[in-house]
Amino acid sequence: MSKADRLLAEQRVARDLARAEFNRRLGRAKVDLAPPVLKRRIVAELQQTSLSVARQAIDIASDNRGVVAATVATLLVWLTRKPIVAGANKLSGRFKGGKSSPTDKLKLVVASYWRKLKEYADE
Repeated sequence: MSKADRLLAEQRVARDLARAEFNRRLGRAKVDLAPPVLKRRIVAELQQTSLSVARQAIDIASDNRGVVAATVATLLVWLTRKPIVAGANKLSGRFKGGKSSPTDKLKLVVASYWRKLKEYADE
């Protein structure tokens, strides 16, 4: 066998090894990129990320309880803003009109409640 034939044989062996390695990696990539495998990997990654975010949120909330309480209170007031405004308008409507001032009407309301409270206490 001549030197050229030996070189050609060595290069063919190297080519065959490289092709086998390529085919092995390609097969593994096809398995890794199959839709069911991708779905499982995505779901696992989302679960891990969401748990991490939830733990971090709990840690931050426990460190800043006042801020969380103020935020919740603000949200509750915002959600009930229409009934609060309607009640305030109704209450201000009670004091409008007539010749007496709102202060006088307020004194009459307080006096009537005070009188009822005294009657209750005397019984």
